[in-house]
Amino acid sequence: MLTKLEIERKWVVKSVPPEIDLEVCDPVEINQGYLTDENGKVIRYRRKGDKFYKTHKSPTDNPAQRLEDEVEITEEDFNAKWPQTEGCRIRKFRYHIEYGDKMIELDVFLGDNVGHMMAEVEFETTDASDAFEPPTWLEKKNEVTEDARYGNAEIAIHGWPKPV
Repeated sequence: MLTKLEIERKWVVKSVPPEIDLEVCDPVEINQGYLTDENGKVIRYRRKGDKFYKTHKSPTDNPAQRLEDEVEITEEDFNAKWPQTEGCRIRKFRYHIEYGDKMIELDVFLGDNVGHMMAEVEFETTDASDAFEPPTWLEKKNEVTEDARYGNAEIAIHGWPKPV
């Protein structure tokens, strides 16, 4: 497994502007289930299209950064672990929306979280993250990068967060 630093900002999305046609944004269905290992670290099992992954994510001092270890696994390995994730799962469609030199990943949740959307943008550096000017539909007031309740594992376990 190769550890990489993930730098990402997130927004709750209330609506997508009509000029963005989601049907041409390369949608893929994602199923994610979560387990906790013997050290209390969360492990994500993901089916993304026809590929399968096992991922460990660890927090850092910066809420926009996490250490990520991800490895592709076989469908058999995924299916062996999937039943153990019962009650800690999310389903969503992910749409890829080009914005300048960045890719906005728009997640449209299904199942228990249907009706909710979240957008994420990944960055190579913290400076790039800080300098990013999002499109107007990613409203400043809806940025949830620093709110741990909007992590996918938290949503899988506790459901969509209630506004504070």
